[in-house]
Amino acid sequence: MELQGPRAKLDWAIQKLETLDTESKAFLETQPLRAVSEFDDEAGCHIIRLRSNAGPYARGLHMGLMVGDVVHNARSALDHAAWLLACRSNPVNQLWEPRTARKISFPVTTEPELFKTHRVIPFLHEDAIAVLEEFQPYQGGDTADCIGHLDTLWNIDKHRVIHTSTINVDTSSISFRNAAIDMADLIEHPPETSWTEVPERIEDGTEIARVRFHSGNGPPWTKVKVEGQPSCEVAFGSGEFMFPPDALGGLLVATARALSAIEGLPEIAPS
Repeated sequence: MELQGPRAKLDWAIQKLETLDTESKAFLETQPLRAVSEFDDEAGCHIIRLRSNAGPYARGLHMGLMVGDVVHNARSALDHAAWLLACRSNPVNQLWEPRTARKISFPVTTEPELFKTHRVIPFLHEDAIAVLEEFQPYQGGDTADCIGHLDTLWNIDKHRVIHTSTINVDTSSISFRNAAIDMADLIEHPPETSWTEVPERIEDGTEIARVRFHSGNGPPWTKVKVEGQPSCEVAFGSGEFMFPPDALGGLLVATARALSAIEGLPEIAPS
């Protein structure tokens, strides 16, 4: 069967994702995070922190709105396809009746019983029901999981909050060059470096390491020069669901697979 409308919706989601990817790369080119050494008198050591460039961070809300565009259009493509499936089995004028129209949507369920009792099922032919069941999250597999994630992201954006952007950071390229006026701070008692586990959400001032000289002195008697900078990746979502742009692309691939399966059905439901 032909899915001109759903395909147009998915194509639009792909365009929005391409724009989001461009925005994300431009954001990363501003070097939004840098590692700096700051001496803390109270702690008596040099603390290496991640400092943010406030300007680029202000774009986070804007990019979150773009994520909404992507997930809304992809999820809508599935709902439009479900509507066309209902149209092949029922008089269209009856489907447009408000109480009925609200029942027509692409089911995304976590248990077989929830799928069987979904309000759209009575309006679909058995062949369509069989196709839709293949993509339910309870079936497992990458495609079904992605459909579930898409539905979750869409629901959060629709009902709760705009998806925020965060930065996944790799600090493995960072090292330190220590200097001291008193050679005892370098030779007799080499400075101790301890790394801090980087949290999932990075904020301005997040600590990543400490360098402690034996004397406890700070500048100008001791210095720590940071060499190398963190590598960053933007991710979007809310709560436990955080996706970089390429992972969002995986959700669109799953949507395309579902549409392709529906397109394999005949235009008119078997009698």
